[in-house]
Amino acid sequence: MSKIVMFELRWFGIMDRLLGVTTDNASNNYKMNSCLEDLFSDVTVLQRVFKDAEEGLIDELSTTHFYKAQNQFECAAHVFNLAAQEVLKATRRKFDYQDNMSLGDFIKSQKNLKATDGSDISADLVVQGLNRLSFVIRKIRISPNLGKAFSFHSTALGLTDRVPVTDVCTRWNSTHDMIVFAIQYRRPLDKLISFHFSSIELTAGHWKVLKKLVDVLEPFKNATLEVSKGTILISR
Repeated sequence: MSKIVMFELRWFGIMDRLLGVTTDNASNNYKMNSCLEDLFSDVTVLQRVFKDAEEGLIDELSTTHFYKAQNQFECAAHVFNLAAQEVLKATRRKFDYQDNMSLGDFIKSQKNLKATDGSDISADLVVQGLNRLSFVIRKIRISPNLGKAFSFHSTALGLTDRVPVTDVCTRWNSTHDMIVFAIQYRRPLDKLISFHFSSIELTAGHWKVLKKLVDVLEPFKNATLEVSKGTILISR
């Protein structure tokens, strides 16, 4: 990877202007930057990599420095979302969802459900609420009949016909977005659940703690959007 980066830097003519490399926390990125440091610090390695280098390039590169400790920057948005995932870990026990998972199988998987940190009943409600909501929304998304039923209830209640938003562990802020969508579409969701999933209804208590969880996750969402802009004011 480090050699590919070097070749790309050379292609764009910015080899001597490398201020830093922004990455996520994957271990291969740390290894890549360690190799970049070696490449920039060892002229013999540079000569081996750029065998056909034009005259003066190696001398120019040998005066350019790259230090992993100083020049590797971890993606702020990625860090924010790792923090959000840690918040969710304390209040969520994930279930092994499969598209063909039946309601009975889901109920069995949720037996004796407790918050992973052993905390109070409100945390248990968050765990139940998140898992039930996630299960129902996934079923709506994969079932044409449930999708039509949800669409019917939504439009009948004067809401825009939308595909429900689900949470995906690899998609930033998806749990926040799923809950916000569910709160907006609570009435059609409640109607559909009462007809098809009455044994796992979302009670007033579930909705209350889910709203509170949105308040917790909102700053992470806003911070991610802020640092993901094309231009930001770092003085803020």
